[in-house]
Amino acid sequence: MRDRLWFFTAGRFQDTKDGRTTAITNIPYTFSSQLRRYEGKGTYSLTSNHRFEGAYIASTDHQTNASQNPANVMDTNSLYDGKRNMNLSTINYAGILTPAFAIEARFSVRNETLKDIGATSTDQIAGTLLVDVARGSTRCWAPTFCGVCDPEERDNRNVFVKGS
Repeated sequence: MRDRLWFFTAGRFQDTKDGRTTAITNIPYTFSSQLRRYEGKGTYSLTSNHRFEGAYIASTDHQTNASQNPANVMDTNSLYDGKRNMNLSTINYAGILTPAFAIEARFSVRNETLKDIGATSTDQIAGTLLVDVARGSTRCWAPTFCGVCDPEERDNRNVFVKGS
């Protein structure tokens, strides 16, 4: 296995707190983010002509007093506490099949879920965003999007094959 198998692991734990103020009204609030990221990668070289790689990344970010754009939020009703969870898996193969033909292939799967990002109510009064166009499209009364609706899934699968 010597000189044929390599691996890598990493982790990142980052807690952030920022003092911010709302646009125009200058109301102070604290934004916080608790980011956790885990990563692992392995490479196996069967022979000098055949290489396999696999990688996995998982990330969670839990935010308090977040917004889509802090520069245009006029009140604290427009802030939300959201969660962003993501994981990514990839498998790669690269090989020289004949002296005149080489191939590369990759399969990846990404799953991302956005939860509680947006308004905390579907009420027609409390859950409706107000936009002040006269003041540079600043926003108040409720966050953009619906935070109490179903979580938003941003998943995809990709296949890549190349021969030369």
